[in-house]
Amino acid sequence: MTMYCIYAEYIHCLGKTVHPVAAAETEAEALSWIESRDNDPSIPRPPKKDPSAFCKVTHCPLKIQRPRYFYRWSENGCLDVEN
Repeated sequence: MTMYCIYAEYIHCLGKTVHPVAAAETEAEALSWIESRDNDPSIPRPPKKDPSAFCKVTHCPLKIQRPRYFYRWSENGCLDVEN
């Protein structure tokens, strides 16, 4: 099944992580999803499995950040989509 897989990318002292967050059937839907998240004033939390959750620095500024959203076209569907 052809889909657009949407990902959230977080950058922190432990490196860069990418998490699948949604799937869309068309490119327009994917762009609309990303735009709605970019315009949302709340800051999403990284998944609990993200390495930033294990950071020992108490006031690490990278623990609270806006992820970079992007999408990729996939012929095989999206795996491990959390939302």
